[in-house]
Amino acid sequence: MLICGVFCIVGFSIWETIFPYPLLNPMVWANKTFTLVVLSVSIGYMSFITNEFWIALYMQDIQLYAPLHIAVLLLPQAVAGILWSYLGQALISRISGTSIMAIGGFGYLVGAILLIFIKQNSSYWIFLFPALCITVIGADFQFIVSNVSPPSNFMNPTDICIALYQ
Repeated sequence: MLICGVFCIVGFSIWETIFPYPLLNPMVWANKTFTLVVLSVSIGYMSFITNEFWIALYMQDIQLYAPLHIAVLLLPQAVAGILWSYLGQALISRISGTSIMAIGGFGYLVGAILLIFIKQNSSYWIFLFPALCITVIGADFQFIVSNVSPPSNFMNPTDICIALYQ
């Protein structure tokens, strides 16, 4: 499936450069920084979503929790996500986007490391709860940076909008 996905992405990229009216103007990807940010966010989200899947599966199959109980146990991640999102938005004007991306990547890393230590009888509060609250830092911080770093190849916001929606 991974190989098929890579072929589809490459094929779509080639199609976008050939087609006279692409969905997204290929000039957007000429900025290497923007491309790197989008790639970093994509890789981080793959980690985030994978963790979510395995955490829910662990709670369901190993700890034998009911689906509603699992939803309640995952709720702190949503609340922490809202709080981290507001903090990230406040920091974006004070700290460089590179630093915020690094903090987000570190959040992904620390959350994944905490998940490594979970055993069958581990306490929710020792490993899983902090992992849920820390992992969402990566998702929120990197997403904020990706949204405020448009390609700088264009002169003004109007040109960006025209290029994105041509």
